[in-house]
Amino acid sequence: MKAATFFVCCVIGSIVYLTFSYYYLTEDESKYPILLWWTDFVLEQETITCNKSRKCVVSGNLEHLNHNNLEAVIFYGSLLDLENMPKHNPNIYWALFHEESPKNQPALRSLKLQQMFNITSTFSRHSTFPITLQYLESLEALTSLEFFVDVQVKNKLIKYREHAPILYIQSACDTPIKRDDYVKELMKYFKVDSYGACLNNKQMPRELMSETGTIEFYSEKLLELNSRYKFIIAIENAKCEDYITEKFWRPLIVGAIPIYLGATTIKDYLPNEKSAILMDDFHSIAALAAYITKVNNDDNLYNSYMNHKLRNQITNERLLTLFKHGGSLGQANYYYDVIPSFQCFICDAVYDKLVIDQNEKNVYDCQYPEDKTWHYSWKLGEENAERFL
Repeated sequence: MKAATFFVCCVIGSIVYLTFSYYYLTEDESKYPILLWWTDFVLEQETITCNKSRKCVVSGNLEHLNHNNLEAVIFYGSLLDLENMPKHNPNIYWALFHEESPKNQPALRSLKLQQMFNITSTFSRHSTFPITLQYLESLEALTSLEFFVDVQVKNKLIKYREHAPILYIQSACDTPIKRDDYVKELMKYFKVDSYGACLNNKQMPRELMSETGTIEFYSEKLLELNSRYKFIIAIENAKCEDYITEKFWRPLIVGAIPIYLGATTIKDYLPNEKSAILMDDFHSIAALAAYITKVNNDDNLYNSYMNHKLRNQITNERLLTLFKHGGSLGQANYYYDVIPSFQCFICDAVYDKLVIDQNEKNVYDCQYPEDKTWHYSWKLGEENAERFL
């Protein structure tokens, strides 16, 4: 009985402590600028230390909205609710973080809505804090031979029917870009191993799945599976300027050729002039399939796409410069994870009293969905943005 009572007291005490630590500022915290996540994004309150040992408090406690030390309100795009927004205060930074395309938040395509935010962090190079290269940890990942499999070995795997020449892994099947339609058409010309939920024709190895049924983007086992294939289909969920995800980088990291469709500016980020087969370069899937056949049957031509691996060569000056000036984020002095980097960028802006002009460039420059079933949701997003403004 005493043990049970002690246990209950401990639980209650923990709840009280967590509640107190979450909802209230300590004496030290009350000295620092507050960065408030308006959307339900942070789990606990913490003090961060940024450049020049500057400190800011990051919190999700909405009661801090009226605190004297509040300097910035941060919104996560995927959870943005235009019907539940605080009153805009021109003396407080409004910051937007959104690593996704507008597939899940079409309202953000509105330039006027974007201009409500002083600071933006999206995939676009036109953002205040661009995260275009968020899924590429380092240039060394592109040149490393850790997962590289020689083309001769890959040819034998295909010859003895251990797998197809082309790999496709995708679980989000309904997309504005009509991704599966392209793959279905390509399957008429080539055998494709599809492990994901979309067009599934091959069982995903159990060891690659987590308990929740998800797949880690860069787990060693997944990279090893990818490395055995000659070609990997890499199609984003939307066609936007600078929108590049792990779908593009993962084939390059393991030494396979991406068959790519997505970012309209992808040529600005290729490691070398010939690093990927770009679907937009072909007038039809039949023409694309004919070229893949040509590359598949010519080892020298295939290896010409592997200069980043076989010659340790990256010639894209833009890519080299972005990493030289600030790691994968393309931002000087920010070398750590994306969210902490973005929070510190805001914290530094507060201390430096940085004046940020409204961006005249759209940070969601995306083509309208090819799938007409998506037209309604994008149109509704535009209307929601207009109502909010």
